[in-house]
Amino acid sequence: MINVPILGNKAVSAIVPHKGRMSLLENILSIDLQQRSLVAEALVTGTSPLYDVQHEREPGFITFEYIAQAISAFSFLRDDDEHAMPQIGYILKVDHFVIKEPFLHKGDLVTVTVTENCNVDENLSSFYGTVTHKDAMIATGHLLVYKTKAGKRG
Repeated sequence: MINVPILGNKAVSAIVPHKGRMSLLENILSIDLQQRSLVAEALVTGTSPLYDVQHEREPGFITFEYIAQAISAFSFLRDDDEHAMPQIGYILKVDHFVIKEPFLHKGDLVTVTVTENCNVDENLSSFYGTVTHKDAMIATGHLLVYKTKAGKRG
């Protein structure tokens, strides 16, 4: 396993296309290129657009977006091109996505793990993602993702 330095939200925002309130990953904890996996954390802070201020919670389906952003981070770090721009990915198919918790509450810290099952070509990959909270699986599913070609930074 290759442990990357813990990347906080600002660093994560530099490698995923989501910005501002839609940048939901708090940290990248590790990436393992041999196992083709990435582990990240997301913290319910109350700043995302889906946050319900009145009830101090987010809907459980936010876990889908956590997995999608972790896939984006994995793809960027795997490609290892310091001049590349974060790429937009299109989710082509979702299989067996199960959400076991209807809500996440302010202060909840979840662990997001994504593993690339199959890389059809440089732009089309299948991933399995999980989200855990306090060692309990709260979401899991398979995503087929097509990523656009990377632009280059200045």
